[in-house]
Amino acid sequence: MVDNIQDMVMPMLHQMNGKLNRIDEKIDGLTEEVRNVSKRITAVEGAIAEVNHRIDNIAVRMDRTERRLDLTEDNSFAEIAEKFEDS
Repeated sequence: MVDNIQDMVMPMLHQMNGKLNRIDEKIDGLTEEVRNVSKRITAVEGAIAEVNHRIDNIAVRMDRTERRLDLTEDNSFAEIAEKFEDS
C-alpha cells in the first residue's frame, strides 16, 4: 500500500518540480526585463534633465537679451519701435 502511494505521489512531485522550475525561469526573465526597463528609464530621466538644463540656459540668455534691448513687459510695442527709430 505504501509503495502504491509513493508511486502515485512521486510523479506528482516531479510534475510540480517541473512547473516550479518553469516559473523560476519566467521570473528570472521578468527580472532581467525590469532591469533593462529601469536602465532605459534612468537614461530618459538623464536626457530630460539635460533638456531642462538647456532650456533654463536659453531662458537666462533670453532674459539677458531682453534687458539689453530694454524689452520688458512694461514697454508697449510703440515705445520699442520709437527707440529703434531714434537709434
